[in-house]
Amino acid sequence: MDNVMEEIMKIVGSKEILGLCLVLISMFVLSVQPVFSAGLTPAMKTAVDWVDGSRAVYDEIARYIWENPELSLVEFKSSAKLQDYLTRNGFRIEKGVAGMSTAFVATWGSGKPVIGIMGEFDALPSLSQESGNTSQKPIIPGAPGHGCGHNLFGTSSATAAIAAAKAMEKHGIKGTVKFFGTPAEETLVGKIFMNRDGVFDGTDIMIAWHPGEFNGVSYLTIWPSTTSNFVSTESRRMRGRLPRRDEAPSTRCSS
Repeated sequence: MDNVMEEIMKIVGSKEILGLCLVLISMFVLSVQPVFSAGLTPAMKTAVDWVDGSRAVYDEIARYIWENPELSLVEFKSSAKLQDYLTRNGFRIEKGVAGMSTAFVATWGSGKPVIGIMGEFDALPSLSQESGNTSQKPIIPGAPGHGCGHNLFGTSSATAAIAAAKAMEKHGIKGTVKFFGTPAEETLVGKIFMNRDGVFDGTDIMIAWHPGEFNGVSYLTIWPSTTSNFVSTESRRMRGRLPRRDEAPSTRCSS
């Protein structure tokens, strides 16, 4: 973890931005226990406090995406829901990037460094599932469902992007936050097309997470789908997330 932070510091060149990156990663990996919160800077505390105060909002969004599962490249409701969430919190939206109707980029701020945050929201075929039921019980037999937790992925990433922007605005921290709405992860084409068209160009660091069976952080300088330095987190417990019973096993994911 120390090596990861050292590499991020080299990229972003600012202790304040490094602190926000650490908070974003921690939001994905930890439940942010009091022992962690005690060491927060004022800007970091602002981000965490915003997340705490907005739980009802992002819970509703995650549930909406769960209840309206959409397959790759036709995630119209999910994409629109996330875009609305980001717009209401001061982000500018570029729709339909890389020739995909449901792909978008939401931007807040200006100048360097540019922090990129990934968000996925597509569902898988034939995994329809009633929320809150740990036994297989499809809402509509044969219909799509979120077996990979992307209802949480997109919502939590958007929430982290907004929290960072709120902290940067309040504390006068310069930089840009970009949320990349990346469709069609399950068919492995969304990020590839976005990278092909240069959508990720200009980012200094890319942060993402995914529901999984362990908590961890990894740092990559090369990632097949982007041109940025990439920090990936795997999380089995997400602050403010929906209960784990809303997820199917991660082994059902395609990636």
